Amino acid sequence: MSQHGHSVTRKTMKTTHGAVPGGRHFRTSPLVSVITPAYQAERFIGDTVESVLRQSCQEWEYLLVDDCSTDGTTRIIESYANSDERVTLLRNKANIGAAGSRNRGIHAARGRYLAFLDSDDLWEPTKLTEQMQFMTRSNLPLTYTAYKRVDADGQPIGLVEPPARVDYHMMLSSNHMACSTVIVDTATFGKPMFPDLRLRQDHALWLRLLRTADWAHGLGEPLMRYRVRRDSLSANKVRAARYSWQLLVKEERLGFARALYHFGKYAFLATAKRSRRI
Repeated sequence: MSQHGHSVTRKTMKTTHGAVPGGRHFRTSPLVSVITPAYQAERFIGDTVESVLRQSCQEWEYLLVDDCSTDGTTRIIESYANSDERVTLLRNKANIGAAGSRNRGIHAARGRYLAFLDSDDLWEPTKLTEQMQFMTRSNLPLTYTAYKRVDADGQPIGLVEPPARVDYHMMLSSNHMACSTVIVDTATFGKPMFPDLRLRQDHALWLRLLRTADWAHGLGEPLMRYRVRRDSLSANKVRAARYSWQLLVKEERLGFARALYHFGKYAFLATAKRSRRI
C-alpha cells in the first residue's frame, strides 16, 4: 500500500540505459510517462497495453490507474505489471473519475514527458518515436497528432487531421487535440492537473496550458486509433454540448456574447464533422 492508502503493483525498478530520440541517453528515469485511467475496461485494456509494449521507442514507464473496476480490468493490468517492470498498476480506493485518475498518474510520474492514452484507444508502433523526434527537433513543449477513428471491433471509420498548430482562441471553439495523442513537456509546464470535470476535462487542461504557451503543434501522421463507442460518455451529443457550454462559461469565464460565439462555432464544426463521417 502507498502512504496515501492506495495500492500499487510494480516490480522493483532497475536502472535503465537507453537511447532517447535525438541521441541523448537517460539512466534512472524514463523519458516518457504514459498514463491511462481505466474503469470497466476489460474488453479493450489488453489491446491498449499491448500497443504501448510494441512501441519502437522503449524509454517509457506505463502508469495504469484502475478506478474501482468490478470486471476483469484489474486482473488484466496486474498480469502485465507482474511481467514487465515498466508497467505499474495504481488502484483507487474510491471511484474518482477519469480526471482524478489521470492526476494520480501524473503525481506518480517520473518521466520528463507526459503522454496520455485512454483505456480503449491504441497507439501505432512508432507513435512515441515520431512524436518525441518532432518535439525535441523543434523544442516543442505541447504536441498532438492526427488519428484514425475505428469502431468497437477496430474496423476503420475515418481519419481526423487537425490543424498544424492551434492557439488558445482556436481551441475555444473546438478541441483539436485528442487526449490519446497529446504529449506534454513537464520542463515547460511542470505537472499540470486535469480539472475535476465529468466531461471535457482534457479540453479544459489544454486551454489552461495554452494560456501560457503560444501554440500547440500537431504532427500530421495518424499515430493513434480512437475507438468510437456508443456507450461512452462523449457519445451523448446533448450532454457533450452542455458540458462544452459549461466549459466556456464556468471554466474559461467568458462573457455571454463571447461564449455564445464560440459555442456557435463549436456546434457548427461538430455538425460538419458528423456530416463528413456519414
